Amino acid sequence: MNQPINTPIIPVKINRLVVAAVFLLITVFQAAPAYSQNDVNSDTTTSKTDTLFKYLTPMEYAFMMHEQTSWLVKIGVITKSYGMENFYYAAFEKRIAPSFTLNFSVDYGIYKEDESSGFQFSLESRWYYRLNKRIKERQTARNMSDNYVALGLSYTLFTEEHPEVENYYSFYAKWGMQRRFLKHGYVDFSIKTGLGLPVVDGSPKPSFTFSTNTNLGIAFTKDQYKLNHEKLCPVLKCYSSEKYVFKTNLNGLLYLSYTDYRKSLYFTPSLSFERKIGNSPFSINTTLIAFFNHLDDTHYGGYQWTYYGAELSLESRWYYNLRRRILKGKTGNGLSANYIALGGAYRYKHSYENNMTHSDFAPSVYLVTGWQRLYSKHIYTDISIGLGYRFKTQNYDGQILFPLKFGVGYRF
Repeated sequence: MNQPINTPIIPVKINRLVVAAVFLLITVFQAAPAYSQNDVNSDTTTSKTDTLFKYLTPMEYAFMMHEQTSWLVKIGVITKSYGMENFYYAAFEKRIAPSFTLNFSVDYGIYKEDESSGFQFSLESRWYYRLNKRIKERQTARNMSDNYVALGLSYTLFTEEHPEVENYYSFYAKWGMQRRFLKHGYVDFSIKTGLGLPVVDGSPKPSFTFSTNTNLGIAFTKDQYKLNHEKLCPVLKCYSSEKYVFKTNLNGLLYLSYTDYRKSLYFTPSLSFERKIGNSPFSINTTLIAFFNHLDDTHYGGYQWTYYGAELSLESRWYYNLRRRILKGKTGNGLSANYIALGGAYRYKHSYENNMTHSDFAPSVYLVTGWQRLYSKHIYTDISIGLGYRFKTQNYDGQILFPLKFGVGYRF
């Protein structure tokens, strides 16, 4: 039996989506404060000079808070839950009022459970609720690098037939933290809750979802200033060294979906520890990922699926461009550079499916290239891509892997 996906679905005509989008636009324009030359909502940041830089902390400067930003193009990868592959993401965000923007996005992904794939189109209004106060008190420019709340509509189009669902739409609200970083980087972490009315076998089935989402990629816009590397040194840790680091990953941390016919939960915490080998450009990195998934679907006559387990990986990293970065003054002799890693992983998974249980131990090996950066005291990003192989087990055949992973989160 193909396993159902966790996303609630409802057939809908395109014109209904257009009407809803127009209503959203009208609501945003009515809520947005009017421009005035004499109050804080006036967009006067174009007249600011380089003197505003002295009001910024090094981290605010790295977050591009000195740049007036009226539009932003974003391309990246977004992780939604452990039950889904990474989604490829593209978006265009445009300012429509001093503290309000519209963000239109398209993402494409493959669901692990049944290998179905689809596009999701979203339109949301964002309110950067701290921006006016920050401009008044800290002399920052009007930018898109801050916390926000958003309301939005999404529409999903599957690219192949699915045994249960068709196209659908949902209405959602979220709180997020978007940060531009060093001209062309950006990170967007959000907590999202959604409401839909999926139609299953001709009957409407109200649904509720709650999830965390992490989006990391590159961004493009028109900036006015060049970055001063010396001002960034406290952020990039130019002259300091790290011997070891603990890292947590926010990607795919939590996903919850509830309807009267289906209940599902994903929870995937992780922790990594990396230790530098002396003063060499080599290190040992180990990661422990725990995962839990539960699916209870009465639509299929009481179909139940639960699995849980953990994966432990161990790899050796060679930071091949570390010496060059040290000579250029971009980093100390630490763990913030490009690397090549050779490693292996061992995964334990216990499954319960329709009154049948089995356990599986799956070893794998991989070779990847990656980019890790440590920022300030507690922030890191780590992106890797490569080739791997998962060995044959009692329940699964051997499989060639093409791992694409990214970590972003808190480090100790």
